[in-house]
Amino acid sequence: MNQFFSLMTYIVFIFFAIYYSHQVYLFIQEKYVPKVNKLKYYTQHEKYDNIVREVLSHEHDKIEMENDLHEFIEENLKQYK
Repeated sequence: MNQFFSLMTYIVFIFFAIYYSHQVYLFIQEKYVPKVNKLKYYTQHEKYDNIVREVLSHEHDKIEMENDLHEFIEENLKQYK
């Protein structure tokens, strides 16, 4: 009978040791490990939309920059001639 109680105590002790070890693991994982964003498709799609909007909004600026660049090059070429 005494062996039965010591065996049960040992099993309960092991159970609580495993349980609290798991709780410590979960605490450390929640506290120190960065969260993973599961919405990879959504964020990639959002980034793509932002890039497209930015490119389209700068299309007029691009034409103006090209004209300015051509003018600058022509002025510099005139100086060296």
